[in-house]
Amino acid sequence: MSAFQSFTPHQIFMKSTPTQLHAIAIRLTLNWLYMIIILA
Repeated sequence: MSAFQSFTPHQIFMKSTPTQLHAIAIRLTLNWLYMIIILA
């Protein structure tokens, strides 16, 4: 969980350009789905 605590969603969006937001959203979604599958 320390990896997720090292940054906040707000900081990610502030440092990203609009063209990067879509890719980041997909990446975060895939990460959460992966975690759910592992914890399930």
